[in-house]
Amino acid sequence: CSSRGLGDVYKRQMLMVLSTMLATTGLYLNSSSVIIGAMLLAPLMAPIVSSAMALTRGDVRVFKKCTLKIVIGMAIALLASAFITLLFPDKPITGEMQARLNPSLLDLAVAIVSGIAGAYSKSFREIIQSLAGVAIAVALVPPLAVAGTGIGRGDFQFFFQAFLLFSTNLVGITIAAALTFRVLGYSPAIYGKRGFVVMFLLLALIAVPLYTSYERMVEKRILEKRWKKERFLVNGKYVIVDNADLRWQGGKKVLIMEVILRDLMTREDMKAFKKKLHIYFPGKMVFRIKTVYIP
Repeated sequence: CSSRGLGDVYKRQMLMVLSTMLATTGLYLNSSSVIIGAMLLAPLMAPIVSSAMALTRGDVRVFKKCTLKIVIGMAIALLASAFITLLFPDKPITGEMQARLNPSLLDLAVAIVSGIAGAYSKSFREIIQSLAGVAIAVALVPPLAVAGTGIGRGDFQFFFQAFLLFSTNLVGITIAAALTFRVLGYSPAIYGKRGFVVMFLLLALIAVPLYTSYERMVEKRILEKRWKKERFLVNGKYVIVDNADLRWQGGKKVLIMEVILRDLMTREDMKAFKKKLHIYFPGKMVFRIKTVYIP
């Protein structure tokens, strides 16, 4: 994060705009290859690793410069993706977007390993080219692009979940890289203890919603596995649950089920079926049922 001319600053900002636009387009196209290309273009990984080095050395001046670059990059990414979303307001939410809306402790583990790899790559000139691979592994720009999409859609929950993933990556990389630099012997006699305390507090705050998300993911897997091929007898008619998908929308649990039937279900049959489902799910649960009739 050394001082550079205004021309270099504008080049980095333009690269951030282009990488975000590419990532947002790839997300809407549901194209992983386009998203990977955007990860390579994004100039975020270098200042994050440099901020970790500054944190390790206790260099407040360099740390502030790196932090400013990261914040500017975040703002550019959010604005660019929100602008693209406003241009295409009717585009549906894709699988690539959904994949970045449920961060968990596993994502934190990826960030930590990536931070270690980033610091190690930065420390040895002969393997510094591996930093690009680290940028792909941790995926900094796509979560920001999804968060910006949430802003463009006016959906706070959408924005929060995606931005939580980015925050997880940012804090996890910074702490892991700083500790790696310290192990490699880059620390001076006096360490920036205050900076480490702040970062660990942020990590603790982020870990709470990540743990909740992880519990949800486990609950979702167990429920979907348990309910597959479940049979019910409703008013003398057999109902077979073929698939079950548990989601959280607007703070509510939504169970999307695909059921197989031989006999036509009336409105009364459907009410009776939902009553049976509520026995298994006594709390507030929304059921969306798709029926498939077989001869």
